[in-house]
Order: sequence, then C-alpha cells, then structure tokens
Amino acid sequence: MYFWMNGACHEPQYSHSRIILAKMTGFITILDDFIDTYATTEESMQLADAVFRSDWPSPTQIFSLFV
Repeated sequence: MYFWMNGACHEPQYSHSRIILAKMTGFITILDDFIDTYATTEESMQLADAVFRSDWPSPTQIFSLFV
C-alpha cells in the first residue's frame, strides 16, 4: 500500500502524508474484509447508517482537540 501512496504523492516532503495514507488504507481494507466476512447484511446497513448519522468534526476542530 505504501507504494500506491508513493504514486499518489511522490515528492520527498510528502513522506509523512504517504505514511498516514498507507495506514488509513490498510485499516479500511482490514475493516472492510472483517465486515464482509463476519457481519450480516443487516449489521452492515446499521453500521453504515451510524457512520452517516455521526457528526464528524471539521479538520480544524480535530486539530484544536490535540493542541
């Protein structure tokens, strides 16, 4: 996955972005495989509804949480 991210942002100053994107992609892939294997269709739909209903903070709000 790191090599996919390397194709997306290949310049040296983006190394931290490549690492974060590779970790996010890996996590999403594992979560998707886990849900495909172990969750029923109804459980998957409930999870999707919960994610869509959630109130995600904007990136500036997330940054202020860590400062």
